[in-house]
Amino acid sequence: MPADGRVPDGRPTVALLGMFGIGNFGNEASLDAVIDSVRRVAPTARISTISFDPDRVEARTGVAGIRLHHAVGLER
Repeated sequence: MPADGRVPDGRPTVALLGMFGIGNFGNEASLDAVIDSVRRVAPTARISTISFDPDRVEARTGVAGIRLHHAVGLER
């Protein structure tokens, strides 16, 4: 991938990493704000998340993602 974050079709790609999908309203509000900003600034961007519960995040936001696995010693 080129340094500007674009894939071969020319669309920018944005991945958002965070503790999303765990029920913390502050985290979810921050995610919503960033998704809205990205869509406003780069409407064709591919957006994905890296979170603890990507299915829950996708159901709420429509943005697909991958699961962030617990680090050793940080398990719930």
